[in-house]
Amino acid sequence: MARAYRDVGLAHAMVGLVGVMASMSQEPVYPVYAPAPTAVPVAVPLAAPTAVPLTSVSSVPVVSPAPSGGYWERRPVVVHPQHYEKYEEWIPPITDARTGETRGGGYFETRSRLVPERVEYQDVWVPQ
Repeated sequence: MARAYRDVGLAHAMVGLVGVMASMSQEPVYPVYAPAPTAVPVAVPLAAPTAVPLTSVSSVPVVSPAPSGGYWERRPVVVHPQHYEKYEEWIPPITDARTGETRGGGYFETRSRLVPERVEYQDVWVPQ
């Protein structure tokens, strides 16, 4: 009798394991983004962007050049925030093989899924 209980427990565990594997295979796989990088100074010192002074027009103020100290830093920018989207999926009709009778299906089902945020990195000049 004890072996029968053991066998039933093992069979129940196997059915549960197969069910979990089947449901996980149906889940959508979303990409995992790398963590944001820290400040990376550029090896070659680059000058800060400067404005070209206008000599022909005296009424326009002249912008003085920015100080040369600083570095480029790569910062994350969220391009599209995380959101849910709805979509329709076709559920095919279920037909009984013996009788040819349609038992269900044959309709569109509205579902929703989570769309992860999309992050891009942008180079920014940071003065010191």
